[in-house]
Amino acid sequence: MSLFITHFIPPEEYGEGHDEDSDMETADDISDQLNRKAEIMDISHRFSTIRVPVGPNALFKAAPHLSKDSILYWTPLTAALRAADVEVTKQILALHELCDPPLLVNPHWELKNIIQSDSPATLDLFIRKFGFGLGVEEEEVEVEEVDDPQVIEAMKEMPRTYLGLDVHGVKRKDLAKRNDPDAPPRVYRPDHKPLLWSAATEGATKVLDWLATPAPLEAYKAFISSASDEDVIAKALRKIDGLETQLPELLGFLPNELGETAVLAALVGHPKGEQKIATINQLYNLSPHLKNTFTASRVKGAEITPILVVCVNNYSKDLFDFFLSHGANPMDVDHQGYVVLIYRRFL
Repeated sequence: MSLFITHFIPPEEYGEGHDEDSDMETADDISDQLNRKAEIMDISHRFSTIRVPVGPNALFKAAPHLSKDSILYWTPLTAALRAADVEVTKQILALHELCDPPLLVNPHWELKNIIQSDSPATLDLFIRKFGFGLGVEEEEVEVEEVDDPQVIEAMKEMPRTYLGLDVHGVKRKDLAKRNDPDAPPRVYRPDHKPLLWSAATEGATKVLDWLATPAPLEAYKAFISSASDEDVIAKALRKIDGLETQLPELLGFLPNELGETAVLAALVGHPKGEQKIATINQLYNLSPHLKNTFTASRVKGAEITPILVVCVNNYSKDLFDFFLSHGANPMDVDHQGYVVLIYRRFL
């Protein structure tokens, strides 16, 4: 990294007064170097006339990575996350900050790699550094009012949610919450999936266990205390009244407004067979007080319950029996009027 910084020259300046022949070493130069007594030194501090138009940012771009019979294009950060190597991930993130300008990392793009590696330590690292995963956002500020380019870039990544009030054809977001005691204290991203649901979708059992401990709260508190006053996510988290009590809902332990739960996420997720049953059973064990909610939750609109999902997707009999043993209603009816017992004959 130091060598890249030392020898880098912007491409637009590379051709100005640069003589490629001056970079060539003569036979006498090579002979002098061979006869010189060996010395140990930091070559990044050694002055050199060699300049290249390739900056240190090139080190972190996606490169071909051979995996079995296919070629994957992974960045070094992606490879470290997939390998669940926390120390290497820390070093890569530190090197990102040495680039000019510093490389920005979108943690939401890397979340899938973290979850698929099933690494609580990596997730803890990213939460402490970026504070992501809860789907909250700061009250919108016009980009033109901000001078810091990093803040501008972060704001562009934040979703823009309009609360619905329209006055004479003009959107008046400033009036949407005025004098409304029932106005929500935070706004959820429309495409936001809680961390618990993401882990359930991938069958990441270690992450599921970690999310049920006090560790996530400690990680978010560490981020809040270390983040700058201008950080938009930290501002949003600081505005949450009683983060300790609201964190289970933000992580996804409770049903959302549509009645969807982490159990439903596990049902429609990637785990198959025994792994799917193990993941769902783990969710029940982590939240024993929510067993009835998990079993009887009905998704609004689709009017479907977990046992109906099992039937519609022709999942295993063991999974069907699991929900029956936890109190599922065999007479549940979906939006088309079909009951569980009608689907059951196809299992």
